[in-house]
Amino acid sequence: MAEITLTLPVDDGGEDARAKFAAYRQEILERSGHQHALLALNLTTVAALAGFVLTDHADSRLLLLLPVLSGSIGLLWCDHAWSIESIGGHLEAELPWLASYEQSPGRVRRMRWPRVPLTFALVILFVAIPIAGLLIPIHHVHGALWVLWAAGLALVVCCGVFLLSWLVDGFRRARDATGPG
Repeated sequence: MAEITLTLPVDDGGEDARAKFAAYRQEILERSGHQHALLALNLTTVAALAGFVLTDHADSRLLLLLPVLSGSIGLLWCDHAWSIESIGGHLEAELPWLASYEQSPGRVRRMRWPRVPLTFALVILFVAIPIAGLLIPIHHVHGALWVLWAAGLALVVCCGVFLLSWLVDGFRRARDATGPG
């Protein structure tokens, strides 16, 4: 099998563009891996807590941990998503040859609706299920548990806002890449 070799220009700072691209690509891959790990952690947490409560092995107030944990995990996921996009935008601006090298991923970024299914799933995981964790035990919340309830609500609302901002930003980027219409 023939090996494909890219001949890349050296940038103004004297760095080898190939090494720069590889470093950025590695960071994107690592952050993407962290995102997958966060999703697995959240799914495990939701399944474990819901399982204990639904089988009557635990008090329903245990569900108050869902919004705190899922909201926090969701915010970490969002941080990685914003960072990955920032790195990708920097690559496109710094290394113009990348536009021709990664033509297919560029077409995906310009699509109008690519984030809708993913955002829908993330909102269910990081917002809707945790809100259920706030509402189901609400009649048993008293005293200091209201602080946990309020903290969970704040985290879930922040996560929801960031996820919707990420969705809207995807529409804006698609519009900017393809023009109005």
